[in-house]
Amino acid sequence: MGVTLYEYKEVYWQYLKQGYGHWAIPFCPVHRMELSRRSVDSLYGICEECKKSYYYNIDPKKVADYLGRKLSSKSYQDAEIISIDGIQTPQLKTRLRIPEENEEYWIEARLNKSDKGRQLVVYVGEKGSIGKVQLFANIDQEKLSFDHKDRKPEEVFAMLTASFPTGKKITIKAPDKNT
Repeated sequence: MGVTLYEYKEVYWQYLKQGYGHWAIPFCPVHRMELSRRSVDSLYGICEECKKSYYYNIDPKKVADYLGRKLSSKSYQDAEIISIDGIQTPQLKTRLRIPEENEEYWIEARLNKSDKGRQLVVYVGEKGSIGKVQLFANIDQEKLSFDHKDRKPEEVFAMLTASFPTGKKITIKAPDKNT
Protein backbone atom coordinates (compact mmCIF):
# COMPACT_ATOMS: atom_id res chain seq x y z
CA MET A 1 0.00 0.00 0.00
CA GLY A 2 1.28 3.44 -0.89
CA VAL A 3 1.42 6.65 1.05
CA THR A 4 -1.89 8.33 1.90
CA LEU A 5 -2.30 12.09 1.81
CA TYR A 6 -5.21 13.92 3.44
CA GLU A 7 -6.62 17.19 2.12
CA TYR A 8 -7.12 19.80 4.86
CA LYS A 9 -6.93 23.61 4.73
CA GLU A 10 -6.32 23.45 0.94
CA VAL A 11 -3.07 21.56 1.49
CA TYR A 12 -2.33 17.83 1.37
CA TRP A 13 -1.02 16.33 4.61
CA GLN A 14 0.86 13.17 5.33
CA TYR A 15 -0.04 11.77 8.74
CA LEU A 16 2.72 9.86 10.53
CA LYS A 17 2.28 8.02 13.79
CA GLN A 18 4.98 6.32 15.81
CA GLY A 19 4.39 5.11 19.35
CA TYR A 20 2.63 7.89 21.24
CA GLY A 21 3.79 10.65 18.89
CA HIS A 22 2.31 11.82 15.61
CA TRP A 23 3.15 14.42 12.97
CA ALA A 24 1.55 16.06 9.97
CA ILE A 25 3.69 17.06 7.02
CA PRO A 26 2.26 19.51 4.43
CA PHE A 27 2.44 18.74 0.70
CA CYS A 28 1.73 20.79 -2.42
CA PRO A 29 -1.75 19.80 -3.68
CA VAL A 30 -0.60 20.17 -7.31
CA HIS A 31 2.81 18.47 -7.31
CA ARG A 32 2.37 16.31 -4.20
CA MET A 33 5.77 17.43 -3.07
CA GLU A 34 6.59 18.16 0.57
CA LEU A 35 6.41 21.90 1.19
CA SER A 36 9.59 23.67 2.16
CA ARG A 37 9.22 25.32 5.59
CA ARG A 38 11.39 27.47 7.80
CA SER A 39 10.61 25.26 10.80
CA VAL A 40 8.43 22.25 11.62
CA ASP A 41 5.83 24.49 13.30
CA SER A 42 5.72 27.05 10.46
CA LEU A 43 2.22 28.22 9.43
CA TYR A 44 3.06 28.23 5.69
CA GLY A 45 5.16 26.36 3.20
CA ILE A 46 6.47 26.84 -0.33
CA CYS A 47 6.40 24.30 -3.15
CA GLU A 48 9.89 24.22 -4.64
CA GLU A 49 8.45 22.98 -7.94
CA CYS A 50 5.88 25.74 -8.63
CA LYS A 51 7.19 28.33 -6.12
CA LYS A 52 3.67 28.83 -4.78
CA SER A 53 3.27 29.70 -1.11
CA TYR A 54 0.61 27.87 0.88
CA TYR A 55 -0.66 29.59 4.00
CA TYR A 56 -2.46 26.92 5.99
CA ASN A 57 -2.44 29.16 9.08
CA ILE A 58 -2.44 26.29 11.56
CA ASP A 59 0.31 24.62 13.53
CA PRO A 60 1.11 21.23 11.94
CA LYS A 61 0.98 19.69 15.43
CA LYS A 62 -2.70 20.73 15.66
CA VAL A 63 -3.26 19.25 12.20
CA ALA A 64 -1.69 15.98 13.42
CA ASP A 65 -3.97 16.00 16.49
CA TYR A 66 -7.02 16.60 14.30
CA LEU A 67 -6.06 13.94 11.73
CA GLY A 68 -5.41 11.43 14.52
CA ARG A 69 -8.87 12.00 16.00
CA LYS A 70 -10.55 12.01 12.59
CA LEU A 71 -8.89 8.81 11.42
CA SER A 72 -9.53 6.95 14.67
CA SER A 73 -13.20 8.01 14.56
CA LYS A 74 -13.66 5.79 11.49
CA SER A 75 -13.21 2.71 13.67
CA TYR A 76 -16.12 3.86 15.86
CA GLN A 77 -18.67 4.41 13.08
CA ASP A 78 -20.26 0.97 13.51
CA ALA A 79 -19.81 0.84 17.29
CA GLU A 80 -22.72 -0.27 19.43
CA ILE A 81 -24.05 2.68 21.44
CA ILE A 82 -25.17 1.98 25.00
CA SER A 83 -26.88 4.82 26.82
CA ILE A 84 -25.64 5.13 30.37
CA ASP A 85 -27.99 8.07 30.93
CA GLY A 86 -30.89 5.67 31.42
CA ILE A 87 -29.10 3.00 33.41
CA GLN A 88 -31.13 1.87 36.35
CA THR A 89 -29.67 2.45 39.78
CA PRO A 90 -30.71 -0.15 42.35
CA GLN A 91 -32.46 1.54 45.25
CA LEU A 92 -33.57 -1.56 47.14
CA LYS A 93 -32.80 -5.23 46.74
CA THR A 94 -34.41 -7.80 48.94
CA ARG A 95 -35.10 -11.51 48.83
CA LEU A 96 -38.60 -12.27 49.95
CA ARG A 97 -39.55 -15.63 51.42
CA ILE A 98 -42.78 -17.39 50.65
CA PRO A 99 -44.58 -19.34 53.40
CA GLU A 100 -43.41 -22.94 53.91
CA GLU A 101 -46.43 -24.45 52.15
CA ASN A 102 -45.28 -22.99 48.83
CA GLU A 103 -41.56 -23.68 49.10
CA GLU A 104 -41.36 -24.85 45.48
CA TYR A 105 -41.33 -21.18 44.38
CA TRP A 106 -38.85 -18.36 44.95
CA ILE A 107 -39.29 -14.62 44.55
CA GLU A 108 -36.87 -11.68 44.42
CA ALA A 109 -37.72 -8.00 44.14
CA ARG A 110 -35.69 -4.90 43.28
CA LEU A 111 -36.63 -1.27 43.21
CA ASN A 112 -34.62 0.65 40.59
CA LYS A 113 -34.48 4.32 39.72
CA SER A 114 -33.59 5.66 36.25
CA ASP A 115 -34.29 8.72 34.12
CA LYS A 116 -37.63 7.07 33.27
CA GLY A 117 -38.63 6.94 36.93
CA ARG A 118 -38.98 4.29 39.61
CA GLN A 119 -39.37 0.68 38.55
CA LEU A 120 -40.14 -2.39 40.60
CA VAL A 121 -38.63 -5.56 39.11
CA VAL A 122 -39.97 -8.86 40.43
CA TYR A 123 -38.39 -12.20 39.59
CA VAL A 124 -40.43 -15.36 40.32
CA GLY A 125 -39.62 -18.97 39.56
CA GLU A 126 -40.09 -22.56 40.51
CA LYS A 127 -37.22 -24.21 42.33
CA GLY A 128 -35.45 -26.63 40.02
CA SER A 129 -36.99 -25.01 36.93
CA ILE A 130 -34.83 -23.17 34.43
CA GLY A 131 -37.36 -20.49 33.43
CA LYS A 132 -38.45 -17.55 35.52
CA VAL A 133 -40.99 -14.75 35.28
CA GLN A 134 -39.57 -11.24 35.17
CA LEU A 135 -42.16 -8.52 35.86
CA PHE A 136 -41.64 -4.76 35.52
CA ALA A 137 -43.91 -2.29 37.27
CA ASN A 138 -43.02 1.26 36.23
CA ILE A 139 -44.41 3.23 39.15
CA ASP A 140 -44.19 6.74 37.68
CA GLN A 141 -45.54 5.79 34.23
CA GLU A 142 -48.07 3.34 35.69
CA LYS A 143 -47.17 0.49 33.37
CA LEU A 144 -46.92 -3.23 33.99
CA SER A 145 -44.93 -5.45 31.63
CA PHE A 146 -42.89 -8.62 31.57
CA ASP A 147 -39.81 -9.93 29.79
CA HIS A 148 -41.10 -11.82 26.74
CA LYS A 149 -37.93 -13.93 26.58
CA ASP A 150 -38.77 -15.48 29.96
CA ARG A 151 -41.86 -17.39 31.09
CA LYS A 152 -45.21 -15.63 30.82
CA PRO A 153 -46.72 -14.50 34.15
CA GLU A 154 -49.92 -16.51 33.56
CA GLU A 155 -47.82 -19.71 33.54
CA VAL A 156 -47.05 -19.14 37.24
CA PHE A 157 -49.83 -16.88 38.55
CA ALA A 158 -53.58 -17.35 38.31
CA MET A 159 -53.91 -13.57 38.60
CA LEU A 160 -51.50 -10.71 39.24
CA THR A 161 -52.59 -7.13 40.02
CA ALA A 162 -50.37 -4.08 40.23
CA SER A 163 -51.82 -1.15 42.21
CA PHE A 164 -50.26 2.27 41.58
CA PRO A 165 -50.23 5.31 43.92
CA THR A 166 -52.98 7.05 41.92
CA GLY A 167 -55.29 4.09 42.47
CA LYS A 168 -54.87 2.72 38.94
CA LYS A 169 -54.78 -1.08 38.81
CA ILE A 170 -53.45 -3.35 36.06
CA THR A 171 -54.24 -7.07 36.13
CA ILE A 172 -52.67 -9.98 34.29
CA LYS A 173 -54.93 -13.03 34.48
CA ALA A 174 -54.36 -16.60 33.33
CA PRO A 175 -56.96 -17.84 30.84
CA ASP A 176 -59.80 -19.81 32.38
CA LYS A 177 -59.04 -23.49 31.81
CA ASN A 178 -62.79 -24.34 31.72
CA THR A 179 -63.43 -22.39 28.51
